[in-house]
Amino acid sequence: MKNIDLTGKIALVTGGSAGIGLSVAESLCQAGASVAIVGRRKDALEDAKRHIAKRYPNAEIFAVSADASKVEDIRKMVNQVIQRFGRIDILVNNAGTNVLNEAFDVTEAEWAPYNIQVNAIAPTFVETPLTRPMLENKEFYEEVIRRIPMGKLAQPEDVAGAVLYLASDLSNFVTGHTLPVDGGWVAW
Repeated sequence: MKNIDLTGKIALVTGGSAGIGLSVAESLCQAGASVAIVGRRKDALEDAKRHIAKRYPNAEIFAVSADASKVEDIRKMVNQVIQRFGRIDILVNNAGTNVLNEAFDVTEAEWAPYNIQVNAIAPTFVETPLTRPMLENKEFYEEVIRRIPMGKLAQPEDVAGAVLYLASDLSNFVTGHTLPVDGGWVAW
């Protein structure tokens, strides 16, 4: 079995200053990637950058303040990362809120000529600062746990493991896939 080695790869992680995104960024650094973390709050980004640098002193971390919901910010963010690293090999679109919006549909056929693998991770409730207010409601928490056959909430590291798999050579022939990281929720 191959080890996950992302040395020489460049990753961009939106929502990289906390929760799932921070865990993903840490995992990518641990695997050897250079990582750009993106978030709206400069103070949170700098805290995250210091946290990662303390755990992985040899990691190359670049913090970019941007709002991934604004097209102009996305352009600036991508340009800053490309100016710093020359390219982007791994893109983790993790930034989000608890507000439902319609998704923009792009077909796999549109990506195929560029040999770009497009996959999604579909986590269940992950214990993060963003979900904490909902999960503090005892009835809601119990209903969520009841629906997860594994009987527990996901942790950010559970999602980060799926990202590492999809970012590595282990998934070279995987595209157009949604990987549930949900403790069996959808199978239940």
